[in-house]
Amino acid sequence: MSNHDDFKFEPVPGLPEHLPEGEELLWQGRPGTLLLARSAFGLDWLAGYFVLIVIWRAAAGFSDGGATLALAKALPYVGLGLLGCGVVLLLAWASARATVYSITSARVVMRIGAALSITLNLPFSQIASADLAKGPGDSGTIALRPLDNTKLSYIICWPHVRPWHMRHPEPALRCISNATDVAALLSKAAQMNLITARNQSARSSHAAQANTVAAEWRSHIMTFVLPSAQRPKDEREKIPVVLLRAMLALAVATVAMVGAAVITDRTPSGQPKVTPISSERSVILQGHDAKAVTVRTADGAILADLPHGGFITVVQNGLTRARMIRGVSGNPPVSLQRYENGRLTLFDPETGWSVELGVFGSDNKAAFERLLTE
Repeated sequence: MSNHDDFKFEPVPGLPEHLPEGEELLWQGRPGTLLLARSAFGLDWLAGYFVLIVIWRAAAGFSDGGATLALAKALPYVGLGLLGCGVVLLLAWASARATVYSITSARVVMRIGAALSITLNLPFSQIASADLAKGPGDSGTIALRPLDNTKLSYIICWPHVRPWHMRHPEPALRCISNATDVAALLSKAAQMNLITARNQSARSSHAAQANTVAAEWRSHIMTFVLPSAQRPKDEREKIPVVLLRAMLALAVATVAMVGAAVITDRTPSGQPKVTPISSERSVILQGHDAKAVTVRTADGAILADLPHGGFITVVQNGLTRARMIRGVSGNPPVSLQRYENGRLTLFDPETGWSVELGVFGSDNKAAFERLLTE
């Protein structure tokens, strides 16, 4: 591992230059890796998605072949889930490691960016208000709402912004520890800065203007670091919590119903009506590589030898996978069946696997129809 420090040029860690005379550094911190992964990178949603997939695949495997097949079907998705969560944690760690939040007696400074480092300099005079959103334990996020004339990019600042506020981005000290204490420190620093600015303005020749500025600042400080529950509704998160919970409930209910139908072997509904078979032929699909496929009759005569099988190769790969899962050895024939109502299917007696060939388009259906007449 390299000992190179990418930020060795900073005179003070997290600050691009020395502070002006009279300005003090009051606090520095950075996001917690796990909290940032869960809050900004959607770790909980990703993990929940893979949990549902694992349950679904395990239920399908258990219905087809018991615990052994359930384990065989579920394990690959467990590995994919762990890999995906690991990548998210790595991204969150890199983002947190490259971040330094600083609060001075006159401003908030944010050094952010894992790939491209930038520094946001937010003087208290450019901050309209701040919002504290508490997280697990003593953690939390402090969102800073700039004045209307301050232009920021949501994409450049992400994930160090208030979620979903894209039109008017709000830089945020995300997932910091001791968030309540930091919020109190920030509020006190802003108030002291106001008092200092007011005293300096009072000694100038523009006393009336200074009083107006002080009055505006006083209204800003009064709304500084309000808990999110006390903020106006139009300033809260743009996606209602009820909607998010409804979406999650719908996903869980869908997986639960499908799993229950598979486990209880519920009779499928909404399938085409059963009609008599008008013509049928037993064929053997023999794949050679990623594209080539040979189609033979049941007695071994070649019907088609295709170096680029196209749709026939796709179906042959699906058949091979279905037989591998169910432990079918060799390459027994399958039945190509045309029904009186125009349906065309390929049915495997060994596994019960079948495919409706007509749903993939007329050209793909025609490729198999020719095998009935050759």
